[in-house]
Amino acid sequence: MAAGSITTLPALPDDGGSGTFPPGHFKDPKRLYCKNGGFFLRINPDGRVDGVREKSDPHIKLQLQAEERGVVSIKGVCANRFLAMKEDGRLLALVSNVKSFLYFTFLHV
Repeated sequence: MAAGSITTLPALPDDGGSGTFPPGHFKDPKRLYCKNGGFFLRINPDGRVDGVREKSDPHIKLQLQAEERGVVSIKGVCANRFLAMKEDGRLLALVSNVKSFLYFTFLHV
């Protein structure tokens, strides 16, 4: 893995792993981790987006959804907000899923 890359880790189950989906299912909440800085991406209920080192923080559980080829929406499970990026590159979290503002396109080189 290259320096500064992002890795997804499965979220810790609230019920000890007795959920409806088998372990590792694509619908399970994920955690986005920055190996370079050691932070998990956190979406707060007030719309702030930041990083935290605690694995047990409930606001690091994220639902990733493929919207189309190369386009992904990211929703904070506990905050019930969608990750968005402003034109200047700053992140925030929105209550609604606004297509023109919200989706991240991943380019494969």
